[in-house]
Amino acid sequence: MLLIIGNETGRLPNIAHIASHAQLKLAVAANRSALATALSTSRRNVVLFDEDELDASLVGTLAVHASEPNLRILVLCRKQAPQQYTLQMFAKLNKRVQWLPANTNLDALADRIRDYRNAMLMIQREELVAAVREQQFLIQYQPKVRWVSGEDRWQTSEVEALIRWRHPAYGLIGPRFFLPEAEEFGLMGEITELVLRATLKQLSSWQKTGLDLGGSVNLSPTLLSSDADLAVTFSNIVGEFELPTDRIMFELPASEVMPADRRAAIQNLREAGFKVALEDFGAMDESREVFGAVEFDEIKIHASVLMDEARNETANQSLAALTKMAHNLGIDVCAQGVESEEVFEVLGQIHCDKLQGYLVSEAVMPEIIQHQYATAGGDGEEVTYAYLM
Repeated sequence: MLLIIGNETGRLPNIAHIASHAQLKLAVAANRSALATALSTSRRNVVLFDEDELDASLVGTLAVHASEPNLRILVLCRKQAPQQYTLQMFAKLNKRVQWLPANTNLDALADRIRDYRNAMLMIQREELVAAVREQQFLIQYQPKVRWVSGEDRWQTSEVEALIRWRHPAYGLIGPRFFLPEAEEFGLMGEITELVLRATLKQLSSWQKTGLDLGGSVNLSPTLLSSDADLAVTFSNIVGEFELPTDRIMFELPASEVMPADRRAAIQNLREAGFKVALEDFGAMDESREVFGAVEFDEIKIHASVLMDEARNETANQSLAALTKMAHNLGIDVCAQGVESEEVFEVLGQIHCDKLQGYLVSEAVMPEIIQHQYATAGGDGEEVTYAYLM
């Protein structure tokens, strides 16, 4: 579930905190392409724009999604009511838009966003509690490949664990359809431990066959704030499987790690030996503020950002400078969501260390990964350019 904002609304004080409090992932849509990407990424979205940053192309993109039931649009007016030209642009969407007057305070805005989020919840608490109790979930794994410079090749070194729910009525459903509810109902701790245990069990099983891979697990930022003993809890779980803690990398949204309690929790995880990756890096200017404020091991840049950079030489140079700074600090750079040859070409220009996306593999069942590596003799599989194509 996303809170999609424009450049102007992105400058609102504490907007990242508002999104985090509402348990929404933040996405910046400064142009039509970025907005279309964000809307297609999530089925449940709250869109927040300032009246002055709207144009016909942005409104037209919103109109394409007007029939989607879980789309909420908020517009901050320059005055007490929208101006006539804005109303004309929104003629086809007027019933889907909530106009907020210029004097709306941040608390009222936060309440409205939270109300919209709650209105889009689809799963009942009892269903999720039963799912956790009855282990109705399965874990699929998406390979991450690393560039081996001395050998001029990509080699699979890790997998990201992605949870799916075998819902009794809906069938197999992805995390975006139930994790917002898990956040709301306070069940993220149980679900995260479930994913971590499943991943450790799988890594241990693979290791016995000669296949040594690391595992990435998505971690809710709210857990960093709510559980002071998180690093100890996770270390004890890893200890049960007799694996080193550095085999696990926790992934967090870059926009949600700045509060002091969360930075402290991240430091505790790293001191316990775990690795930490920050997702959606570079999508917001605020992402870059974490350098020097938070210690972490990897940044993940989404392919949608790379696509924008591929079409803009100046922006491309800026992103290359960002990755150089990361490398100078000993931080890996991973491109995620890579699906096209065009984006793949950019990776060499900005010197990405890792690659993840459909161009390599979708998320698959562990048996498929085991079969692939058994064919390769148990070593990390070499991924050639032809294979990526």
